[in-house]
Amino acid sequence: MDEKLDYSQLNWSGVTVKLSQRTEIPLEEITPNSEQPRREPKADEELRKNIEVMGTLINPILVEPLAGSENMYMIIDGERRWNAYKTLLTVQKKTAFAKIPSQIVDRPLNVSERLRIWVSIHRQRKDWSAIEKERVAYDLVEKVGLEEAQSILGISMAEVRKLVDSMELAKRMPQDQEFASQISYAREIRSLAKPYRNDDKLVNRIIKRISDGEITTSKNIRDLKSLFRDFTARELILKEDSSLEDAWAVLPKAEPQSVTGSNGLRQSVSNLTQYLRTLPAIEVDTLKRDANFMSQIEQAELALKTIRKMLSRG
Repeated sequence: MDEKLDYSQLNWSGVTVKLSQRTEIPLEEITPNSEQPRREPKADEELRKNIEVMGTLINPILVEPLAGSENMYMIIDGERRWNAYKTLLTVQKKTAFAKIPSQIVDRPLNVSERLRIWVSIHRQRKDWSAIEKERVAYDLVEKVGLEEAQSILGISMAEVRKLVDSMELAKRMPQDQEFASQISYAREIRSLAKPYRNDDKLVNRIIKRISDGEITTSKNIRDLKSLFRDFTARELILKEDSSLEDAWAVLPKAEPQSVTGSNGLRQSVSNLTQYLRTLPAIEVDTLKRDANFMSQIEQAELALKTIRKMLSRG
């Protein structure tokens, strides 16, 4: 949807600009910002349909004069709206969309000012993703330093450092991975206990195992926590000629306690819970698409539901 947002009511994070009245600018006189923090695809079919039905924008886009180019403007906010207009004009040949409602700031902005304004807009809308926040935090720290970045983002200094650390770590991930996967892996590594996340040798081995395809989801990294607590398993993770299966294999298997006597049911449930909490993901993977095992799970679920129903009776 094209959400209503009055740019004039924004807190501009210390940037002083004047805005033009709503005007219309030919699409060819507007260019996107190649360094815009939002990197996701700009095509938005629902937005395009809404604009086509409305025949115009509820909310104009925000642009700045393009430095060194007469009668040219760069988008500060509204690239998806501009892209929808462009599709309506060039693909669907609807000439009514040759010009787009816009508001213009009174001067070209520098990188810091542009980021400040972008953050102000998206903090008010609350529509930016965690990935976008990490990218913006990283860009801001590079341009204006930690303290100013913290002030602009409105979060704690510790949170800014955490976002920046995640971005730095994401850059070390395999380059053939999607950025969403890279940052997801980075977040999981940063969530490990300090002795592990600060162990560069261990982190490099995790990244290598991602590159080799041994680790395929961020959950696989969470599962490693069970291995880190065992010295032998941890040493196997560090070895180049060992696999994660080798590391899992050395973990001692907890023997179930006796389930006889008056507390048999209680102990059985306790044993099952304890086992499932430490179950390695790799063991689950080996049972995928096993129809017989899925049937056993359904029977177990039914038995537990029956026991729960009996216990809940007055």
